[in-house]
Amino acid sequence: MKRTLTVLFLIVALLTVSLVPSCEKDGDPTGPALFLATVLILGITVGGWFDDNDDKDDFPPAKYDIMSRHGEGKFVGSILSPNDRDWFRTEMMREGERLTVWSESQIGVRAVLFDEYGDYYSSTNYSPGTNFRFEIKAKEWMSYYLMVTGHDSDRTGPYTLYWKYSR
Repeated sequence: MKRTLTVLFLIVALLTVSLVPSCEKDGDPTGPALFLATVLILGITVGGWFDDNDDKDDFPPAKYDIMSRHGEGKFVGSILSPNDRDWFRTEMMREGERLTVWSESQIGVRAVLFDEYGDYYSSTNYSPGTNFRFEIKAKEWMSYYLMVTGHDSDRTGPYTLYWKYSR
């Protein structure tokens, strides 16, 4: 987005400079050059306002485990450090298919679900120290990404994640 807006702004600026009959004052040839330099600096500055530096820069995650659709799934994981995140990807879900996900832990974990485009879909934000359970119904034919993290940044330890697909 940032690059697109910056390039678009620069194209408009160049077209403006080339279509304006003259930016010169009293024969001073530096008028167009100063105008062009100002427009370029402004374009770079405006482009900086549209910084896309958010969590989607890291999406989809480079490492994740697949939530297999064979029977009831189970994964034993661990939150190793503050802000540790474990990622999982569902197999391709058909529209209307359901996925139930729940956890067991002594540390309290939470889950955040994103669609395959990185858009927020659902989360569990219960009290610290509790486990979570939720069910989603796929809106369309796609995969989903589940992020599991500790509820408190000072709590680390093992957890077990369970899931089940159903129609």
